[in-house]
Amino acid sequence: MVSSKRKFYRLDSGSVFALKAASRKGYRTDAAALACHPSKDDPEVTSDLANRHLFAKDRERNTLVYLEWNPFVAGLIQVFEDAHMLYIAMEFIPGGTLRSLLRRTTGGLCPRDVNFYFGNIVCALEFLHQFGIIHRDLKPENILVNADGYLCLTDFGEATYFKYQDPKSKEVGTSFYMAPECQFTSVNDPSDHPMAVDWWSSGCILYEMITGKLAFFGKTSVATQFKSAEGMAAVQWPPSIKAGKNLKALVSSLLELDPELRLGQETEHVKCDPWLSNIDWSKMQRRKYLAPFMPKLIDSSELWHDSPLPKQEYIPGLKTVEPPLHLAHDDRYPERRERAL
Repeated sequence: MVSSKRKFYRLDSGSVFALKAASRKGYRTDAAALACHPSKDDPEVTSDLANRHLFAKDRERNTLVYLEWNPFVAGLIQVFEDAHMLYIAMEFIPGGTLRSLLRRTTGGLCPRDVNFYFGNIVCALEFLHQFGIIHRDLKPENILVNADGYLCLTDFGEATYFKYQDPKSKEVGTSFYMAPECQFTSVNDPSDHPMAVDWWSSGCILYEMITGKLAFFGKTSVATQFKSAEGMAAVQWPPSIKAGKNLKALVSSLLELDPELRLGQETEHVKCDPWLSNIDWSKMQRRKYLAPFMPKLIDSSELWHDSPLPKQEYIPGLKTVEPPLHLAHDDRYPERRERAL
């Protein structure tokens, strides 16, 4: 860990980690400048390396750096670098992920809780789409649970702006949640209806929250894509799940194969859906509802490290501090991480 409370996660595998809790405002100007330009003073950064560095790293930074702060999106605090590493300090969201929350139950969440969580997702997507951003990798692992129990969207490594013609518009995201028009075999172009990609993913998550099962599952990525290409024809509602007609209709509208007809061309159309009619959206935006689950928070300085610390030589711009022995990473006890969730 650094000389603060925040844990380090393995850097050489591309993991995102929290460096330090900091004020949400006052850092964006410097972060914006660094997001656009690698250091020219670094003798190791050649022109070709700098270009590859930009293509590999700028997508997430450039997505977040100009965004206003929003409680439903994990914000960028600061970006800095040294001769070896680029560091991205993100807003610290302490309550785990939606995936870890779903693992706490069998057979899905109750409809009332799902209604709340899906409302959170709608608020996050509305904010991003207003700024012309599509996430393109929406899934439970990329949705965090904040201290107040509200959801917060993170991981913008695949995100892009509507106005840019992204050559990588196919096969983007995770197959279980990937819209059919993103498949190489699809005749549809995702850039024709860019927001539809995120709304498809939200439909997959909505189904999974209710049933506890993936909407589209195959033993391989290709098999999964074949199923998603069938749309609702491949979706089975378990008999034990009490899902009303309005909920089923919403899922069907979000999992519409034709992106032009899919619900979500306007976010207001989603917010006005009958199944969401009980939500006061102004109240939701201001986080005035009581969340159905409040995470049990433990100070991050007291948590066991599920990854080893990086070597100091790899991160000269930061000072590592060895944690107490009982909190240090030990790969002989992988189950400790599962208990922490």
